[in-house]
Amino acid sequence: MADIKKNAVLSELLTEHSELIPVVNRFGIKLGVGEKTIEKICLENDLNIDFILTILNVYLDEEYNPEKDLDAFDVSLIVDYLKRTVENYMQASVPNLE
Repeated sequence: MADIKKNAVLSELLTEHSELIPVVNRFGIKLGVGEKTIEKICLENDLNIDFILTILNVYLDEEYNPEKDLDAFDVSLIVDYLKRTVENYMQASVPNLE
């Protein structure tokens, strides 16, 4: 059961859970962040830390239910993430389908 917090070091998290790399890329976060925490990276890139933490926790824990959290986020934030997700699948996954 994942419970990712804002003080988690992103590089350590990605080493332990490499499946999160495409997820953080959708937020414009590239590899090579050193020992920075998720909070520091979000502040430097003007990203909504609560939204990112919610998405990361949902991705790692199928039992995590963010229904109340999602209500607090602006719809445009969610739509933008979904658009980036579709773009990622279209560019990375669909071309590899047979």
